[in-house]
Amino acid sequence: MSVQPPGPPKRKAFDLLASVAAFAREHAIALNDPSLVERFTADATRKLKEVLADPALIHGSRTERLFEATVLSLGRFRLLKAEDAGRVHAAGTSRAPDFRVVLDDGEQWLVEVKNVRSKEPFKQETRMSAAYLASLQVYAEMVGTPLKLAIFWSLWNIWTVISPDRFRTRNGGLRVAMKDAVLANESGRLGEVIIMTKPPLRLVLGASTDMPRSLSPEGLANFIIGSAKIFSGDVELTDPKDRKLAEVLIFYGEWSTDGPLAVTDGGWFAGVEFVATPEESSDQGWDSIGWASRIFSRYYAAQTIDGDQVVQLHGEAAPGWFAPLSNWDFKNSKLPLLLGRIQAPDDYAARDPQSPV
Repeated sequence: MSVQPPGPPKRKAFDLLASVAAFAREHAIALNDPSLVERFTADATRKLKEVLADPALIHGSRTERLFEATVLSLGRFRLLKAEDAGRVHAAGTSRAPDFRVVLDDGEQWLVEVKNVRSKEPFKQETRMSAAYLASLQVYAEMVGTPLKLAIFWSLWNIWTVISPDRFRTRNGGLRVAMKDAVLANESGRLGEVIIMTKPPLRLVLGASTDMPRSLSPEGLANFIIGSAKIFSGDVELTDPKDRKLAEVLIFYGEWSTDGPLAVTDGGWFAGVEFVATPEESSDQGWDSIGWASRIFSRYYAAQTIDGDQVVQLHGEAAPGWFAPLSNWDFKNSKLPLLLGRIQAPDDYAARDPQSPV
């Protein structure tokens, strides 16, 4: 007789019960009323169709989940929680920002996430009304925690985290252009870095030598993968951390990746390779392959975007990707790395926005 191990404990549907209870109270229906389920389902169906037909809401919600997954993947935090979930009772009117972050040095931030996509690539700008910003600031002051704005400039796939006081307009609102937000960007506190290495990076998939392998005149490869090797230039990477980061950079970094390209050995077909190189190489031998958050955003998009449509709000985080960079073994690693830290100057002052919001 075989005994199956117990599965994970069943999670009770507290959120669903709360939604049903709120509906029942609003419509004066008892929880034990036999008609409750049917009436709640009909109302939920109508609202669900409205929500799914609201692209601004869907893109905004996806961006919030992207920020959450990005912070988890950058790895420099003690705690991250949704701040705007659950009931809030306050003496005055306020709005809870989206997240609370406890940084690795113990400092806390409240973070409001905003998605921005202007049609003109070089005129990316966002604004916030005085009333909206004030409602966030009131909450932040009540809980004694600084307010930050995490802005995703989606056309450029760039995250910036800014202090709103730097960009207040004369009437108390906010106006910020992407180029100014980049200069005042505080995302380095979350682990944001610019990653530089030496090209090329190569992934070589070797053909199994004890199985049939061929390359047709049309270039179609027929083989069974027998090995997967990753190289920085001609140096094979064998350390698991080196291999993992190089693989991430090859497939989600900003260099162009060519492949699959046929590999031959003594005239015999030996496998295929993928080769990542920058569009234009620098004269220094080191080339930027991207900001960590931009690299992760590409990975997240592959899970949640199909063409121009959002198909999922939640993607997987990758906490093992960039957290190792905080204590990288530069001396012994065979993957050459230079890391550019993102740091906003303390005395940065944005240009005085002249237009009121």
